[in-house]
Amino acid sequence: MFSYFARDAIRWFSYTTRCSMFKFIYLLCLVLIPNVSHATEQWSSESYAWGERDRMEASVWLRKKGEPASEQVVRALISHSKDGNQNFYVLAEFTGSNNMCDVNNTNDGIAKFNGQAIKMFAWCKKFNNSDDYYLQLAPETKRGKQFVINTFKSAKNTVLFEYEGLSVHIPAKGFTYAWNNAGGDAL
Repeated sequence: MFSYFARDAIRWFSYTTRCSMFKFIYLLCLVLIPNVSHATEQWSSESYAWGERDRMEASVWLRKKGEPASEQVVRALISHSKDGNQNFYVLAEFTGSNNMCDVNNTNDGIAKFNGQAIKMFAWCKKFNNSDDYYLQLAPETKRGKQFVINTFKSAKNTVLFEYEGLSVHIPAKGFTYAWNNAGGDAL
């Protein structure tokens, strides 16, 4: 059926002389659209709100259909930095034996929270029980940190987090309670 349709489209192009750019785009769509459905990957995700699994964390588990080794976890975490300040972190890791980052080539970057670009510190951190590494991120500026906190506090359901091709909706439910009960900055 597709070949008859393509043949008729080519005839249409040869007999019609108007709007050549439109014709080119139309033909391109005829050829490419049937193949797009084959190129999409099916991912499943499972989300846990703040306090659902850990009182200071929300997480999203991702896995590609039929590929157990593709399983990734993105965690949003409230914790204290080495200098004692209460902070917001994002951790990205593979659950298998894959490194999420290159310890020799991890640079600070830009993440987006609901479309707003935020400067982020980024570093590789080693798992306690293996030789693998995961990626950890934290807002680089006070203004960026405050934006992230306010975004989670005001979100009804989720906050869209994007970083270097990774895009997940992190649950916002329970964030305000977790943030307000994390102890604040150390004295």
